[in-house]
Amino acid sequence: MTLTLCGGLLAASAAAQSVVLVDASHARSPVLVYGTAATKIPAEPMRFVRLSAPLDQGTECCVRATGPQRPSVDFRVRLPRGPAAPAYATARLTGRHAPFIGIAFAGPAPKVTREDAHTLLLDSGPGRPARRLVHCLSDETLHVRLVDADSSQEQMHYALPLGMDVEADCDERLLPQRTTRN
Repeated sequence: MTLTLCGGLLAASAAAQSVVLVDASHARSPVLVYGTAATKIPAEPMRFVRLSAPLDQGTECCVRATGPQRPSVDFRVRLPRGPAAPAYATARLTGRHAPFIGIAFAGPAPKVTREDAHTLLLDSGPGRPARRLVHCLSDETLHVRLVDADSSQEQMHYALPLGMDVEADCDERLLPQRTTRN
């Protein structure tokens, strides 16, 4: 079985872009979209790029939230400033897609370049800072970090429990220890 998650980049201010994760790991289970209560999970279709597969094609279509946003007790969100209330919504895929790990984009999708097995460079074009999306596994958790490509400052960190043992691959480069407490 292939573990499958998808996440989405919402159109927000350049300083505070958010990532929405979509758990599509079980083909016959409901798809769940995870985000924050402060950033409304969009109802419009979100194009996605797979995290685990080679980037041999552009974005694929589409993930679409279909249910109301609700609080989430398992999903964890960390933002550089202020608390983040985790939320989720039910969603569906608009086409036939095998399970995948990916990120989805509300609005125009950035140019996505794979830098290595754990890192995608997201280039949204002139006047918008490039970002790196870093993902790795620790224990039973998927970690997804959005990092400013120039300063390496973390802009967002999501942690989604998977409910199964996975082979951990996070290290200090991918998931640095925080020096301040939440």
